[in-house]
Amino acid sequence: MRALRPCLADLCLRARSIGAKGATAIGEALKVNSVLTELNLRNNSLGTEGWCAIFDALRDNPQNKITKWDLYQVWRHSRVDMKIVKSLAAYMAVSHSLTAADLRHNNLNEYAEQLVRESVKGKKG
Repeated sequence: MRALRPCLADLCLRARSIGAKGATAIGEALKVNSVLTELNLRNNSLGTEGWCAIFDALRDNPQNKITKWDLYQVWRHSRVDMKIVKSLAAYMAVSHSLTAADLRHNNLNEYAEQLVRESVKGKKG
């Protein structure tokens, strides 16, 4: 009989003082992760480099199982860098598992909103 291994499906790293370097390390882990379904990184200072490392890793990992993102108010205090939005949109466009992304109350401009909408056009969720 095979023993069941516990799996970490949800990971909450909210308000853990994670910066770009930590986010890049998380991105490296996400490149090979096929178990995690939720990841909460709100209230950290990941910066453009960190967010892009995470979204690019998920985009390039066909095994990723992230189903939803809580990005509520992540970029509320400053205009989000378009590099992050492009990375997020590229990930969302190819994701087969993502069904929800809460982007409310972020400081997204019209072009950023359009880019995200276009990336999920025709998808259910």
